[in-house]
Amino acid sequence: MTGVQTCALPISDTGAHIVQVIRDGPSDRAGLRSGDIILRINEQPIRGVRDVARIAGTLSPGQTVPVEIMRDGNLMRVYVQPSL
Repeated sequence: MTGVQTCALPISDTGAHIVQVIRDGPSDRAGLRSGDIILRINEQPIRGVRDVARIAGTLSPGQTVPVEIMRDGNLMRVYVQPSL
């Protein structure tokens, strides 16, 4: 996933908290927002920032990737298309 900056959550939580989304980047176009918590990318669980980077490194440009997030207490799924 490109166009997103994440930070770690407290150790008892799962996921990666989005602190910034780059305007017009793949994550912005998919509808991700600052404050969202990424729980799964491409059906793989996210336990922290390192998981986001690891999984993002395996994605191909143009591939449509499901991303499960928590936003305002609601579970949501968006689809991101990584770019070059």
